[in-house]
Amino acid sequence: MRKNRILALILTLVMVISLTACGSSKTSQIDPLMWIVKDGEGGCLYLMGTIHVGDERMETLPLKVTKTMDACDYLAVEFDILETENNTAGLLETMKSLMYTDGTTIKDHIDGEIYEDAKKIMEDSGIYNSALDYYVPIMWQQFVSEAFMQKTDLKAEYGADRALIEYANEKNIEVLDIESMELQMDMLRSLSPETQEYLLGASVLTTEDMYNKSLNAMYESWVDGDREKLETLVAADSGLTESVMNDEAKAAMDEYNEKMLTIRNQNMALAAERYIDGGATVLLAVGTAHMFGDDGIISLLESKGYTVEEWQ
Repeated sequence: MRKNRILALILTLVMVISLTACGSSKTSQIDPLMWIVKDGEGGCLYLMGTIHVGDERMETLPLKVTKTMDACDYLAVEFDILETENNTAGLLETMKSLMYTDGTTIKDHIDGEIYEDAKKIMEDSGIYNSALDYYVPIMWQQFVSEAFMQKTDLKAEYGADRALIEYANEKNIEVLDIESMELQMDMLRSLSPETQEYLLGASVLTTEDMYNKSLNAMYESWVDGDREKLETLVAADSGLTESVMNDEAKAAMDEYNEKMLTIRNQNMALAAERYIDGGATVLLAVGTAHMFGDDGIISLLESKGYTVEEWQ
């Protein structure tokens, strides 16, 4: 859910490297969770957990979302994917930072069986080419996820974050970046080689059916605004519900969750505080996985004395 937003674009740009709706009047069919955060002194902020894929139902945003956005001065997102997509030079430079530059390829750094299994999954989806061999394992893990996603009915072009940014642009609502693509890629690159290989190895053990069921369960729960199901699925996706994990798996998941969730959640919560203190009205919309749990944005804000209530 939080990994595939820019992969289709990356795969297109890999080919370059190897060679050198919201205005509809229809009734919305989605009801995503939203919250209002209050500081007790009149300051407030709106929260929304997003999902980075979707289907045609995302063509029409629900009234509670558009009315909230119309009342906002800013939309704050992880980063403006539309603006990033137009910055080809920056994307190419960021992608190069996730490649081996010492003359080696991924085959020199991971188990041969994992490599062959991942390569086959990518070949079956038509996304493999030899240029990908120069990418580090965590990128291969995401390429494998993209290969699986291409065989589902859900597409990144219908992602909630994209729909919100398009609506903001249409209504001249300024979009704020909490992070950047470069920051997210830096965090992925900082994962240890052992963690990267473990995550790739775990991905190739996933079947298309398993991936499809998991992704669709997440999306349908998001569409329905089913908090209980979403919290359960997010915890499972993060490995937090595993009662038995070997030392390798636990170390890998601990590092991944610390860098990709815990630290980022803290920074997102700090951004929310700054927006509230600044006096402007902001909708902060980031991946749903960042909302829940003891280290999630909601709990972090509540621990600082803010009141967080579901918003209808």
